[in-house]
Amino acid sequence: MSDVTAQRPFFRHRRAAVLCVVLYCLVAANSRAQQSDNNAVATTSETVGYPETPDGLKHFIEEGLPSSERAGTPSDDYLARLEIPSHASWFSQVFGPAEGARLEAKYQELVPRMPDEMRRYLQFVLPFQRVEVDTTEPMQFDPLITAASAAMKGPVEIYGAKVIASHPKDPAAPLRAKAEWLSGFVYVNGGYRYLSRGVLAALSSAPDLHLHSGGNINQPAVVHRVEPVYPVAAERAHVQGTVTLRVVIAKDGSPRLISLVSGDSLLVDAAVDAVQQWKYQQSRLNNIPIEVESITTVNFSLK
Repeated sequence: MSDVTAQRPFFRHRRAAVLCVVLYCLVAANSRAQQSDNNAVATTSETVGYPETPDGLKHFIEEGLPSSERAGTPSDDYLARLEIPSHASWFSQVFGPAEGARLEAKYQELVPRMPDEMRRYLQFVLPFQRVEVDTTEPMQFDPLITAASAAMKGPVEIYGAKVIASHPKDPAAPLRAKAEWLSGFVYVNGGYRYLSRGVLAALSSAPDLHLHSGGNINQPAVVHRVEPVYPVAAERAHVQGTVTLRVVIAKDGSPRLISLVSGDSLLVDAAVDAVQQWKYQQSRLNNIPIEVESITTVNFSLK
C-alpha cells in the first residue's frame, strides 16, 4: 500500500473534524445573535417611555385607558411600569433619610394595591364615547403636593392629569360629563411613575387628610341641596347650560372651598351661591372623617 493511500483515511477524518468545528461555530454565532436580539427586545420593552413634557404624560395616560377595542387594559405590563424603580434609594435621595424612610414604609404598604387603584381610576371611561386627557392644569391647588415639594431636598416635579369623559360624539360639544384627577406622577429613569397621595400623606409636614373622590373614595352624596336662582340677565339672554365646580368638602360635609372649572359667566355666581348652601354626606377613610375634593355640576335649563 502506498503512503498516499495510507493517508486518505487520516485526511477524511481531519476534514470531518474541521467541518464539525465550522458548523459548531456557526450554530454558536447564531445562538449568540439570537440572544443579543432577545436582550435588545427586552431592553427596549423595559426602557420604553415618553418624554418629560405635558404631551408625554398625556400620551402615557392615553396608553393605559381602557376601551371596548382593548378590553382588559390597562395591561399588567403597563401597570408594572408605574412602580418607582429602586424606590427606597429614590425616596431617601429626594426627601432625605428621615422623611424618605417614612415615605418608603408607606410606599411598601400601598404599592401592592397600586394596580387595582389605577384600574379603578381609569376604567370609569368605559361607558363614555369621548375621552380627553388634560395635563395642562397646574397642581398648586393641592396642599399635599405643596407640602411634598417643600420637603424635597432637590427640585422634583410632581405631575397630575385630569381625565374627562362625556357621551357626545360632536367634537365641538363640551366635555363635562365626568372627570377624574390622577395625581401624582414623577419622572424617574426615563418614564412616568405613580406616586399616590396616600404615600405623600405620610409626610411629617402633611396637612389634614384631603383626598379626591374616586378610587377608594366614593363621590360624596348631597344630603341637602339648594336649587340655584336663575339669573335674570342669563334668562333674558336665553343662556342655559352647565356650570362645573371643584368643591373641597370639609370633614363635617359643608363646602369649604369652591372654584370654577367651566361654565358661562352669567351662570357662575348663581351656581356658587347655591352650592355654598349644600350639605354633603360626611366622608370617612378608615373610619376617620376626612376632607374630600369633588367635581360638582349645576344645571341651568330655560323652561
